[in-house]
Amino acid sequence: MAGGLTDEQLQRYHRDGFLHLPGVFSLDEVKAIQRECARLQGIPEMADPRNLRTVTRRTTAGGMIVDRLDPVADLSEVFQSVVRDPRLLAVAESVLGSPSCLFKDKLIFKNPGAFGYGAHQDYTVWRGLGVPATGLLSILLAVDAANAANGAVRFYPGLHSDHHCEAELEDIFGPASGITPAEVLARSEGVVPELQPGDVVVFHSLCPHDSDPNHTAESRRSCFITYSDATYGDLREAYYQAFREMMKADRAAAGQTDWFFR
Repeated sequence: MAGGLTDEQLQRYHRDGFLHLPGVFSLDEVKAIQRECARLQGIPEMADPRNLRTVTRRTTAGGMIVDRLDPVADLSEVFQSVVRDPRLLAVAESVLGSPSCLFKDKLIFKNPGAFGYGAHQDYTVWRGLGVPATGLLSILLAVDAANAANGAVRFYPGLHSDHHCEAELEDIFGPASGITPAEVLARSEGVVPELQPGDVVVFHSLCPHDSDPNHTAESRRSCFITYSDATYGDLREAYYQAFREMMKADRAAAGQTDWFFR
């Protein structure tokens, strides 16, 4: 793994649009990440919905729950080490064919009862950056075991060659942004990789993916890290500036004026 992906692994990635890599992080490494997740969740500002890095989701019980910290690496030496881990950087370079830049990172808690996400292609949100879809890839790190019962991510193999977006959407961060049409999904059979803590899944920015609610009594935490081809420069600050402005606008529209970013 230190040298990146093998030719056979690259072939599978390019065929399917995603690749499951078991056991990239050791049990001891995962335990340290799990402890860090618990520490972050215990910080009052991280559980405050006024925080611009905090994203809430509806639950199957009808309430709202904090589901995401976006970004997370700037809060934590542990996650800073994760996003810059040589094993992940080698995988990114194998796929991109170039050195990479850290573009985006987020921690999703997927607490019990949290709803999942509709099928979408991440590139819809990133298409205005001037980077082709092949210049962006994401890596999912399983912090906890992930399976169909707790709302693991479902990937749709072979649908990553096109951008299946029906219209140019003004609100690229909106809930309908990038939703993949059902007739497109019908061309493929969704796959839910069963992940153990420390496994990773590498996936293309055009690979449609979705998830179901967490129907178990335990969280299903995952860290998502996106890298960009360094040829196109460092895009991180420009993206997060736009993301924070969107969060401010949404909260202002809802009547909230006491937001903060911490």
